[in-house]
Amino acid sequence: ISESLTAANQQALAVRETVNNGADATKVELQAFQDLILAKLSDVKVFVEQKVKQMENQVAKLGQMSVNLAAGDCQDLYDLGFNASGVYYLQKFGRQVLCDMETGLGGWLVIQRRAKVVEQVDFNRDWHEYKAGFGDLETEFWAGNDFLHVLTNQKTYELQIDMIDFEKGAYWASYSTFRVGSESSGYVLDVGNYSGNATDAFTYHHGRPFTSNDRDNDLYKDGNCATYFSGAWWYDRCYDAHLNGVFPATPDRQNASFITWWAHENGRKVPLVLTSVTLRVKPRNH
Repeated sequence: ISESLTAANQQALAVRETVNNGADATKVELQAFQDLILAKLSDVKVFVEQKVKQMENQVAKLGQMSVNLAAGDCQDLYDLGFNASGVYYLQKFGRQVLCDMETGLGGWLVIQRRAKVVEQVDFNRDWHEYKAGFGDLETEFWAGNDFLHVLTNQKTYELQIDMIDFEKGAYWASYSTFRVGSESSGYVLDVGNYSGNATDAFTYHHGRPFTSNDRDNDLYKDGNCATYFSGAWWYDRCYDAHLNGVFPATPDRQNASFITWWAHENGRKVPLVLTSVTLRVKPRNH
């Protein structure tokens, strides 16, 4: 009996150890399974976060597209929070524009720029080239008469002209009205209400159609002003301001083909010969 009890006790201990070992193994397996599930859930979380981020980016891009579609000028972009100067794309017009977001209250769209650069842009061009625009937004350019027409007829615009004479320094002229007519009108100029320190030389050209070297719309009876003065403009007989003239590599006041703005100083009419010019527009009262 004693031997039988001893044997039974040993068998019971063996069964208990087997059960304990099995439980431990089960615990290990359960722990491994739990760790696997947690790892999978972590992967799912990362995947979901990535997808959410992608969707947010897509929504932001769609929002940006709608902003660009709505923006009609640099002031619109400025009002939407774009306050860095530089080149922007206006989808409304399908073109790049140069925005000055720092001068004054910002929101200026640059329509012409002249400056001393490594390779000067030739402004003695024909009607078609002035119609489409030419040059480089980073150096010298003309925005294009077709664009000036559609731009300045969607709102009421003001014009700011900043210029530097090669000896006399900086001047500025501001006009509270600036509009360009359609091609059928000859891109007729509507400009007025001057203020500044440069003498009002641009109002003389008010109401004049555009003249290029291959299309003579000026009032000079003896020839084409654009041909004589090497650059298209809103000529009369011929000009008081000529900002599309030849860049004065060696400036002097005798060459009437240079970029010129006639000023009144001490009772005399004096030509400002310009080595830097920027024309910029923005909606009035902004």
